[in-house]
Amino acid sequence: MLAKMVSPTATPLAMTNAPASAHVSAKVSQTFSFTSAGADNVSADGTSFEVTLQRPIMIPNDAVACEVGVISASIWNNSPNIGPDLGAGGIDNNLFRYTTSTGTPGTYNITFPTGLYSLAALSSYLSGQFVNNGHASNLFTLSGQAATGLATVTILTLGDTVRFEQVGSVGSILGFPAAVITSAIANEVTYGTTIATLNRNNTYLISGTLVSGGIPTNSTSRGLLAAIPIASVPGSQINYTPPNIQWTPAMELIGQNKNQFSFRLTNERNEATPTANETWSFTLMLRYKR
Repeated sequence: MLAKMVSPTATPLAMTNAPASAHVSAKVSQTFSFTSAGADNVSADGTSFEVTLQRPIMIPNDAVACEVGVISASIWNNSPNIGPDLGAGGIDNNLFRYTTSTGTPGTYNITFPTGLYSLAALSSYLSGQFVNNGHASNLFTLSGQAATGLATVTILTLGDTVRFEQVGSVGSILGFPAAVITSAIANEVTYGTTIATLNRNNTYLISGTLVSGGIPTNSTSRGLLAAIPIASVPGSQINYTPPNIQWTPAMELIGQNKNQFSFRLTNERNEATPTANETWSFTLMLRYKR
């Protein structure tokens, strides 16, 4: 996503003399705002973009202790947890197959639209599809046990079957084994064997090519600029202002003129976090001592 300064994509907001700090005293600061809206080379999933500044970032040769930190960010919490390639290892996790003796007997396949689902939302979608297939809305019901984190499936009819053995089954993210579950009694409840992992994303990471190092993650650095905790409900916007800015060294910018950067949005496992066509933005500050 390479955007011009004439657009709001990469806008220098201020250059000020800032008060002293434990890191840098008598410092000068420059503030820049970046957004995926109107940027160049925005990826198909919305997670990366490029920026070209008309006026490059210029840190003078006599600067010392240059560092960068993200001071705010706005990101929609709508990155899907169900869909093609979103399961563990990059496999699908959006399929539900069942066999029933009711209505028009047979085996049926349901594909969940890509989205950010809770257990209740998954069960609600299935209910509508069961009705469309000529079956009871509660033919199979997904729920969960908060105390253990295990998902459950309730099968209405004796002898009916949930087929979690298929590749791409939603059962993988719900903690069910890759197996067929057949009800031995009416309204039988079966528990998953491992904790459901619907929380595919717990943190948004903003990284880029502004600096080569960035905030270390374990033993590696990949240009990480900020870690944004997901503290808003699904479908709402995260408006993040850190209580304490996490500064990272940017000494490589001293004496350089840089005007081209790329930025990307991932989760804590460095997996892409598709944005469902929503834009995301952040503001960062460069500061240095002269």
